[in-house]
Amino acid sequence: MDLYNPTNKTAKKVTVRDELWYLDYYEAPWHLKPPPRILELPNEILAAIAQFATNRDLCHLSLVSRRMRDVAQSALLKPARIPHNGIRKFVETLADRPDLRLIKEVDLGDFGCDQHDAGLGECAPEMLEKLERLVSDIKGDEQWSKLIKEQKGGDYYKTYGTDSSFFLAVLLIIAPNISTLSVELRPLANMTTTRLVSLSSPEIWMLQVHGRLFDEPLTHLLEDRLEELTIPANTSCFKGDHLRNISFINFNTLKRLNVPMNVFVHHSIDATNPTELEIRLPQKLEYLKIQACNRLAFECISSLLDCLREGQVSKLRQVDLSFQGCLRSSLVLLCHGEAPRIDKLRRILRALASDYRCKVTAYTRAYLLSKYEASDLLSELDTYANIPSSEAWMIATKDEQFGDAIMRKRDGTPRERTKAERELFCRNQHISTALLSSPTFDATAWKKAKPFENPFPFIRGDFFDGSFFRGTKYTKMSFDEKGKSRKCKEKSGKSGRSPRSPKRGVRKSLEGRISDLII
Repeated sequence: MDLYNPTNKTAKKVTVRDELWYLDYYEAPWHLKPPPRILELPNEILAAIAQFATNRDLCHLSLVSRRMRDVAQSALLKPARIPHNGIRKFVETLADRPDLRLIKEVDLGDFGCDQHDAGLGECAPEMLEKLERLVSDIKGDEQWSKLIKEQKGGDYYKTYGTDSSFFLAVLLIIAPNISTLSVELRPLANMTTTRLVSLSSPEIWMLQVHGRLFDEPLTHLLEDRLEELTIPANTSCFKGDHLRNISFINFNTLKRLNVPMNVFVHHSIDATNPTELEIRLPQKLEYLKIQACNRLAFECISSLLDCLREGQVSKLRQVDLSFQGCLRSSLVLLCHGEAPRIDKLRRILRALASDYRCKVTAYTRAYLLSKYEASDLLSELDTYANIPSSEAWMIATKDEQFGDAIMRKRDGTPRERTKAERELFCRNQHISTALLSSPTFDATAWKKAKPFENPFPFIRGDFFDGSFFRGTKYTKMSFDEKGKSRKCKEKSGKSGRSPRSPKRGVRKSLEGRISDLII
């Protein structure tokens, strides 16, 4: 009998274990155990708590608890920012990593650059076959045939495997959780009236109507998916500021929209009215932020009220307007310094707040590199309505805001200054505005104080009566108790000359006598 018989050898049993079997086999140390009863919370609350944990803590939690592993994995998926010409490599990475397809937010960056597609390069045939299998398993063979179909866009033909829009469509299919997108579009050229006249009819028609965000079928995928869309304003001066006017009315799930104002502007060949503004927003929109507000901001707010009245955006509750200048300059830009436009804009904002519960907030900054600050636009307009033009001019020379220099009542509501208060405010620029704008400031009591004496007694005329440059020489201005001005001339001789004129005459006569003696 042979001691070694390979035919009688029995095969070993292969046990199939879960890849996370060690979580049930080993007992975690005390410092890695989760707090008591925290696992009894719902997954939604656990996911919210995990957002505040560090990456190291999330990695530890995913190693010691089977349930916390999924929560930690979702929290570790941060928003993806795709570098320039990196859309193809990003899609290839997701094709090989199914665990990374759970991302929810993607920033495409400068996706609309003119040379964006030039550096992509062709995708490998093996990767295209893999992408075809993924897309066909999720959406079917018909969807893949739509993606690889050549479509004409602008002055070039798009070919699958070398176009950035193709990879973006594949990304939206294989990553079904993407709901937040940020993309910088390709701007149009400088649309002057001369250029518009030289364009052909199809190009003029493209500028007149609201177009789509992308070509089909990419736009259709975005319309049924996105909940938040951001189109940053162009920060490069060489790109220009003329964007395509886009219609967002078919975005069925869009709730938050952040776009520059130029996406709502029509360009026309009419020299008298080169631009028109028309807004088309989705039905479920709740938040709207408009960047780079220009002179059409007044028409934009009025159009938003029309959209709410027509029921186009019934759920809109917050509108943020971002201006490039300070708050004082933004108010002047909105109303052009005209009282009728101020009153009309106040009525529009009150109607938005009372009838539709929609609040409008203005974001301004004092300098180019400073941070934006939020301000209630309605309250600032109420302040601006109580400031006359002469007082607004003086506030601008002091480089202060209307809300800081306005006169207020005891309860803090703004009011107009009296005649005496306005005289002291405009004549004494060296006095602090905080003192002149205090609710307890008494102009009659401070009028004769030394700090409030006229520092320029040689200025003639009253600034408020329109006679700032009137009067005669050696004339001073003084104000009585009622605020009226009176001129005080210095005493002169009978000839009307100044008191020094006789001395000059005596000196000339003496000089003549001395010359006679010398001769």
